[in-house]
Amino acid sequence: MQPEFAESFPMFLRAFNALALGALATLSLASAASAGQIDLSPYVNTDIHGYTSGADYPVGQVTIGGIGFNLAPIGTDGAGIIQLGNGSSVSIADNESGVNIAYVIVNSGFGSAGSNIGNLTFFGAGAAQVSFDLIEGVNVRDHFNGVFNNVATGVFATQDYDGGNRYDVYRYDISALGGTLTSIGFSSTNVDFVQGQPFLAAVTTAGGVPEPASWAMMLLGFGGLGAVMRRTRRPATVTA
Repeated sequence: MQPEFAESFPMFLRAFNALALGALATLSLASAASAGQIDLSPYVNTDIHGYTSGADYPVGQVTIGGIGFNLAPIGTDGAGIIQLGNGSSVSIADNESGVNIAYVIVNSGFGSAGSNIGNLTFFGAGAAQVSFDLIEGVNVRDHFNGVFNNVATGVFATQDYDGGNRYDVYRYDISALGGTLTSIGFSSTNVDFVQGQPFLAAVTTAGGVPEPASWAMMLLGFGGLGAVMRRTRRPATVTA
C-alpha cells in the first residue's frame, strides 16, 4: 500500500460507511412509506369465531411470516372475515402509491383439491389490473386441518392456532400496476360448499423495490465514494 493511500484509508472507510448507511436509511424510509395495512372493517361480514375451533382466532395486530396484519373485529368480541357465498363478490376501496407486492390472508370453508373457487383482482390507475384465480391445493385451502383440502403449494407463510385451524399468507406480485393500487376485487365462483368457499381475513401491501428517489440517492452516494477513492490514489507532489 502506498504511503499516501495508507494515510487516507481511514478517511475512505469513514466515507464509505457514511454513504452506505445513508443509502440503507433511504431505502428503509422508502419501504416504510410504501407499506400499508388495508382496513377491512367496512367489509367484514362474518365472525370466524363461529367456525370449527374458530374461538382461537385473534383480533387486531398479528405478525405472520414477518409481515404485519390488522385483523378486523366484528360485533362486540368477534373476529371479522369477508366470507363470500356462491357467485358473490366485493370491491375493497384503496388509494396507495409505491406498492408492488400484496400479502393476503385467504383461506376457505371446506374445499376440494383442484377446484377454482374464486378470484383476487388488483386494480391500478386507468385500466391496469392483475388477476389471480384461487385454486384449491395451490393458493387456497381449508382453514381447518380436517377432512377437506389441507394442501396449498403456494403458501408464503402460515400461522397455526390451537384447535387445528390456521391462517395462510400468500404473496402476490402486483408490480404490473405501476405502483398504484386503487382497489381490490374479491369474488367467489358458483360452487358448492364441498368444493370450497373462499374468505379473506387481511391484506398488507409493500413496496418491494426502492423508489426512484432512492435509486438517485444511491447513485449520488456511490459517485461520491468514487471521488473519495480517486483522491486517495492521487500521487504525492515531490519538491526538490
